[in-house]
Amino acid sequence: MSERHNEYNIINNECSTSQTIDIKMKNVDGIILPKRNIYRTNIENINEFDYELNNLSKIKDKDKLEDKINLVLLKINICKNICNFHDPNVQIASKEAKRLTLIELLDFFSQNDLKILNNNIWNSENIYLEIFELFSKNVIRDLPPNEDELNYEEDEDFDNYTDPAWEHLELIYNIFIKFIESKDFRITLAKKYLNEEFLEKIFYLFYSEDIREREQLAKISTNSLQLWKEEGRIKYLLKEYNNKITPIIFNSLRFCSKNHWNKEVKKLSEDVQNILAERDWKLWNKLIEENLE
Repeated sequence: MSERHNEYNIINNECSTSQTIDIKMKNVDGIILPKRNIYRTNIENINEFDYELNNLSKIKDKDKLEDKINLVLLKINICKNICNFHDPNVQIASKEAKRLTLIELLDFFSQNDLKILNNNIWNSENIYLEIFELFSKNVIRDLPPNEDELNYEEDEDFDNYTDPAWEHLELIYNIFIKFIESKDFRITLAKKYLNEEFLEKIFYLFYSEDIREREQLAKISTNSLQLWKEEGRIKYLLKEYNNKITPIIFNSLRFCSKNHWNKEVKKLSEDVQNILAERDWKLWNKLIEENLE
């Protein structure tokens, strides 16, 4: 495994310290789901980088194709810097500069005529490395929140939680999805980054309390499924999906299949429960035993 690849798989260890605690999560059906929640407790080494971004040219102002690509790569690299959204009073200029730059990058990758850049983008491993690193360093992270930070109360609507960093996360998700959805996307170049370890981290992000993030993760999982068809990895992907997602939804399914007031929801929950149990009865029985303790 290359040094670059090893570096890519580290989750911002240099700028955060984390701890794992047991908390309870309230879902839409009113039941309490215990889960392990990892969250960022502090961020160190805050860097201001707005000057770097603001002093770069606009991508559209570059005439030469090579200059456009080099500028895109430079902006992506600077946008790997993480902003501290836990404190609204710091990095104000950097947050705005990064947001505007991410919009510019999204516009670039949304061009209808981007296919003319085939020889420079889609056949270059550099762009795959940079896009995956941009996503990894920003999105694959310790998950907020904890109960104290949210002042969580029993009657609070927990589904209204929004990640404070969403104004950046949403743009990075959109850039990444736009990139992997392209008909010119080459799985042969991306497979060293779109690997098993990357997908495992994606599955863990389904613990995010922000429903918008879970929707984006579902899109990435679906696209990964389609891309991996060509690589013969569907069996592995389904197994990992089952291993990571089933424990998350287990308690809710069990509750809804027995106690939900809506008969249709109750029946659908029973059907999904049966499908998951048939797919991996050992895992299902293990979850039953754990929740009886």
